[in-house]
Amino acid sequence: MGEDVLLFTGGVTGNISFFIWYRGDKINSSSQILFYNLATLPEQMFPPYEGRVRGFPNGSMEITGLNRNDSGSYTVLIQTTTQQEEATVTITVYGRISNVSITSNSTSAYLWADKDSVRLTCTALGDEPRFSWSKNGTFLPQDPRYHISANNESLTISPVIQSDATVFTCTAFNSVSQRSSFLTLNIYNVDDCNTFWCHYKEVIIVIGILVGLALIGLTVYLVLRSKKKTSNPEQTGKIFDSSDHIYADVNYCQENSSINMTVCPTYTNVINSRGNNFVNVTDLNEYVDISMHCPIRPSTNTDSTAGNLLYMDLQVRDVALYRTLK
Repeated sequence: MGEDVLLFTGGVTGNISFFIWYRGDKINSSSQILFYNLATLPEQMFPPYEGRVRGFPNGSMEITGLNRNDSGSYTVLIQTTTQQEEATVTITVYGRISNVSITSNSTSAYLWADKDSVRLTCTALGDEPRFSWSKNGTFLPQDPRYHISANNESLTISPVIQSDATVFTCTAFNSVSQRSSFLTLNIYNVDDCNTFWCHYKEVIIVIGILVGLALIGLTVYLVLRSKKKTSNPEQTGKIFDSSDHIYADVNYCQENSSINMTVCPTYTNVINSRGNNFVNVTDLNEYVDISMHCPIRPSTNTDSTAGNLLYMDLQVRDVALYRTLK
């Protein structure tokens, strides 16, 4: 495609007066391409070939910029001083071969002699490609281990041997062009490698990568968990200091509301914002309600906390900061 072709005429008897080229295998005025009269030049061209054809005094015609639609038959009518002659010619336009490549069905870059098999497949762009194979720059030898598919696209070697550790070439071609691609096989003898690592190194590498990813994930998890436990109390909603033994979830509301402490297997010391040691209704205008989900250490003081001797060890630290703590 894209090239030029000359439709040549020869063996004409007598001097040519004029000639006409037609598209197709019949003479039809509606399919004229070129009219060339030697006495009344210039020549006349007809669509869709205007600007793409030109005639020569011997009756030949050139077509430039060929494309697939130009494939087919062309007929010429030649008028000489003595007679009229006609002839038909057929052309086929091919796209050039390009993008030739060889792929292997092996999942490993290494093949073991007398053990592994491999299939090589050749592909190419272009019209009607055909394929041929060669080994190390020469024709493929006759070998029962070599199996070529019906259309020559694939070459199967079963099993591979050490002499197959060389360059294999696929050549794709058609009537107008050809291109080649190359692939080198890596073949190893079992005797060359008897260690566990040599036989299973790819599996070991994959396992190592997976273990490494797992360790990284575990490290990230532990770091995030540690940061969560040591974060600021005002951000986390937890009451704690060096003397505390556990966190308590606290909800606080001003004026006749409550502090709810849950999920606390032991008590948590809290100090009142007024500086008093214990919570009482008089100082804070509020009462303390402690959930009975957890045991509270019995009081050792005769003062009451919200009127209940069981809650005297509960001390509130800066209540205003903990209005809603989760």
